[in-house]
Amino acid sequence: MVSSTNYPGDFTSRKIEEAETDKTIFVMKYSQWEALPEDRFTGEKFLVAVENDVKQSRLLKTREEAVDDDDVIEVPIEYSEDRFFCSHRCWY
Repeated sequence: MVSSTNYPGDFTSRKIEEAETDKTIFVMKYSQWEALPEDRFTGEKFLVAVENDVKQSRLLKTREEAVDDDDVIEVPIEYSEDRFFCSHRCWY
């Protein structure tokens, strides 16, 4: 099964929890850009402070803006909304 969790307690998150005791279930957690070949990306990235149960994700200009550096991920610029919108708009 290939899937992503959408909310706490959904089918996928229950399976991930089940895998902690059921060794016949193998779980791999990667972002899409970690699973794709590096040559699909320019190498330019932007910063995101990742959400949790009490705060929403937000874009950062610098790591210093983050409350907790462990919550910051670097995302390929190809996933930024502006580039996503532009690349899809060009198809029209």
